[in-house]
Amino acid sequence: MPESRFPLLQLPRVVLLECIENLDVFEIILFSLLSKRAKSIAKLIRLNLLDIHITCEGDPQIWFKVPNVPWLDWVIDYNKEKDSSVYPAFHSILEGPKAVNFLILHDNGNVIGDMKHMVEHICEVFSSPISEIVIFEESLIEWIIKFQPTIRHVRIRKGVVSSIETIDRILKNIDVTEFFGLEPLTIEEKSKTTEPIPSRSLFVFDCSWLTLPSILNGTNSILRLYDSKLTPCDINTSDGRKRIFPKYGKRKRKRKKNFNFTETEKETETIIFSLLSERTKSIAKLIPLNLLDIHITSEGDPQIWFKLPNLPGLDWVIDYNKQYESSVYPAFRSSLNGPKAVNFLILHDNGNVIDDVKQMVEHICEVFRSQISDIVIFDESFIEWIIKFQPTIGHVRIREDVISSVETMERILKSIKVTEFFGLEPLTIDKKFKTTEPILSRFIVIFSSFWVTLPSILNGTNSIIRLYDSKLTTKDISTILNEWQMGTKLRNLKYLEIEFVPIQVNTSYYEILEDLDWTDYDENDGRPRTVEIDDDWIITLPMEYSPLNLIRSDGMIGSIVDIGSKWFGEVRKTRISFVVWSKQS
Repeated sequence: MPESRFPLLQLPRVVLLECIENLDVFEIILFSLLSKRAKSIAKLIRLNLLDIHITCEGDPQIWFKVPNVPWLDWVIDYNKEKDSSVYPAFHSILEGPKAVNFLILHDNGNVIGDMKHMVEHICEVFSSPISEIVIFEESLIEWIIKFQPTIRHVRIRKGVVSSIETIDRILKNIDVTEFFGLEPLTIEEKSKTTEPIPSRSLFVFDCSWLTLPSILNGTNSILRLYDSKLTPCDINTSDGRKRIFPKYGKRKRKRKKNFNFTETEKETETIIFSLLSERTKSIAKLIPLNLLDIHITSEGDPQIWFKLPNLPGLDWVIDYNKQYESSVYPAFRSSLNGPKAVNFLILHDNGNVIDDVKQMVEHICEVFRSQISDIVIFDESFIEWIIKFQPTIGHVRIREDVISSVETMERILKSIKVTEFFGLEPLTIDKKFKTTEPILSRFIVIFSSFWVTLPSILNGTNSIIRLYDSKLTTKDISTILNEWQMGTKLRNLKYLEIEFVPIQVNTSYYEILEDLDWTDYDENDGRPRTVEIDDDWIITLPMEYSPLNLIRSDGMIGSIVDIGSKWFGEVRKTRISFVVWSKQS
């Protein structure tokens, strides 16, 4: 071994295990792939269980997350865009309040086999089962039957199943406990099944093969069937047990004899009707419509997402693209996204798409008397528009490099009131810019946060603060924690995470702690093991080492649960994580 390499495997076992425990998920996986010995060492560590998903969003991907860190996803992505020497590669992105870390591996032509081996390896090392699989290739069916026949979520892509024998084999050999989704398949029209599908939630397109006995003998809680061959008599037979909603456009009025149907399709119809003329718009505004939850984003194409709060399983999307001739538009399609259905109205991107999106949103907000709840600002012109149209909004995320001047940054901070979540990806403005004004949103995530100063934080009322590439010093961070402990500032704080570059490379743990009144963790101090930071974000007290406590006068406990450093090229970055707990159990 070259002298420049660190002899990790030659360390005493206790020291070695402690080193491995402090690696992140990707580092543990890569270490365990080095050799059989490295794999056996990784299996000795008390690792967190992973929530593992297999999917194919363009490239085959393995998604996983640690349940106690819901804001961070990890993805192994197989692609072949570049020369094989480029791989493996790493990159990270911000999606709303979440970050996603990617490990990109080369698709060498045997990607299905590679992915199966990788999943089996990860499941073994982390002692974790697969929780969800999107079957996009037929060979995955036999593999999942042999490797893990009981699974929570299964979705089978269009055209994967080509025979009733394959359907039978799936139904008899894969136990899907939560959600089973089947996109259109190519089997004979005469094929039928009378066996129940035991999954709690069932979503089947092209379900001509599904019969009345199959439904009546099942124990499903949610049934959504499209292109069904069930008759009105069949549907009435199931009254009092399940309600079956045939595909829109094939429903006959006499079927309402026993059922009170919800006309969920009327939202899209109302939008199209209201666009016909000023008169139809005024008529639509007279109808007692449901309020919409409206989101503006750009996932490749500019999109307007909206949903009805009382129908969480159904999303509606207006998508602007320019893949086809303009005569093809408007077009409609639906897709299955996990346990949800998404209905798309696809409109033409005629080169003036930003203005078209703005006008459409203004129109929908007026007709449905609804407000925008979430906007991803991917073009600078949206900033002035949202300030004039709706300056108070729940969630705002600004994409990388949209902001290019200090004046724009100041205008956002002064003129847009973000109540729930403010996320700012890296920006290119003068590094001398600073603000002492508080950022009023409950939850802030800011990359390139060099402009956020100590007064800005201390004078704020934020509950969750996550700052990356900060220019705060160890003294500043110590002051923040000290003010919280005294109870004078940051009374709403639940979670604080700051990544900064220390002025001195040898900045130590105790430079942050030297002015604080802290105590070592005591297992009997009365706190719970977990704390709920947000609706779907729960922090679990780490087991690998003892955090340090700061106790506030009202009995609240704040724990420094992580201070760690990593080298990024020639730059050493330090990160501190601080969680606030209730003392009462």
